[in-house]
Amino acid sequence: MTPRASAVRIRDALAVAAARAAAAAIRATGRGGGTTVPGRVALALSPGIIRHLSSRLAKGTIVVTGTNGKTTTARMIAAGLRSSGTPPTHNRGGANLEPGIAAALARDVAPFGHSDHRIGLFEVDEATLPSAVASLRPRVCVFTNLFRDQLDRYGEVATVAAMWRRALATGGGVALILNADDPNVAALGTIPGVTPTYVGVTAPGLGGTSLEHTADARRCPLCGAELRYSRVFYAHLGEYACPGCSFRRPNPDLAISGYHGRGLAGADATLSFAGHDFGCDLHIPGLYNVYNAAIAVATLIVANVLAATAVAAVSAERNVFGRVERFSASGREVVLALIKNPVGADQVLGAISDDAGSGPLVIAINDNLADGTDVSWLWDADFERLAGGDRRIVVAGTRAEDMAARLKYAGIAPERVAVVTDPTVAMDRALDLADPRETVTVLVTYTALLDSRAELTRRGLVAPFWSE
Repeated sequence: MTPRASAVRIRDALAVAAARAAAAAIRATGRGGGTTVPGRVALALSPGIIRHLSSRLAKGTIVVTGTNGKTTTARMIAAGLRSSGTPPTHNRGGANLEPGIAAALARDVAPFGHSDHRIGLFEVDEATLPSAVASLRPRVCVFTNLFRDQLDRYGEVATVAAMWRRALATGGGVALILNADDPNVAALGTIPGVTPTYVGVTAPGLGGTSLEHTADARRCPLCGAELRYSRVFYAHLGEYACPGCSFRRPNPDLAISGYHGRGLAGADATLSFAGHDFGCDLHIPGLYNVYNAAIAVATLIVANVLAATAVAAVSAERNVFGRVERFSASGREVVLALIKNPVGADQVLGAISDDAGSGPLVIAINDNLADGTDVSWLWDADFERLAGGDRRIVVAGTRAEDMAARLKYAGIAPERVAVVTDPTVAMDRALDLADPRETVTVLVTYTALLDSRAELTRRGLVAPFWSE
């Protein structure tokens, strides 16, 4: 070993030791789960720690990115890997920037000898993908979808798609798991040298023929001509073809060939792969979560997990941190769901509208940096779905007044809406309003989710998110 290599190993060992000590101190003092700060410590001591430690994972790494569904999809993949006897090194707390990746690696991977974990699984922020690909050199990259989100951070959808293409063009022969129904995602499969596996809907009777107003992929990502859609499942996900070039929706390798929603209770789906059909009964709602499940199953198959094992593991997944997470409070069921952009909000609102047992609703909107400081997306989300009926709504967060104004213009009577700044106080108000048989639904942006869940953990109603 050269003196330089020896020095790098010593630095890595110090970085891992310091990161683990920081994580232990954070948890011992009740200040969090140590999912980010230990990674910052490790990166400060050894800037190349992600590349060095991930190279010690014998089965390589899987990276999961996209606008919506990253955390849910990654959790499902992790469940399948565990079921197959390969527990992953995983940033399961959802810390998806470089410090979160470094923290997970430092927690699990020794800088010397053989790693106990044989595969890495990392949820990665959309804008972090280029640096993650360069450092992790993943075996598999998973792309769930690409929608407009946090324009103040990411820019337009086309900007993100171009950034992804550049990152993958230098990534070597990586396997891609792609949503065939999203044009900007499916187009990544045309990059020379990649090996794509496509996932999409073939179930009859789903969707319409017109793009929704939230559609962000109206033009061909290859030639710029206006795409022609023959079927639209939601937003811009659907069956499409370009009249200006040969680009069209690829035939799915793994198909969602059947779908039935059960409101907030879940969804029943049939997944078809290599001539076999598999029943996939989810405990989380909506077609959007069936997409997540199908993409997770496809990823697991590429990772050499048996299809039946993958489907069973994915179907068994229940509470995912703040993603239609269920718990009980004051004798009532509570559903906690993250919303952060128009498409995601519309899918959750659709599940609520389809659920007969839903009671009072809390909507907590923050505009902190992690939420996105631009909350104009509220005007693109279809809150008009809530106008019918007499559901009581409590709005909260730093932009509670904006949310109240949005509901007013959605046609919701002011007497149905209460404004409370603190999301936790808002949830308590909704619990007081609810009948014992009603479900209280809490819709939150990211930092409102963290704050609310911290208080719920303090009350003993949910486990800390990093321990799940």
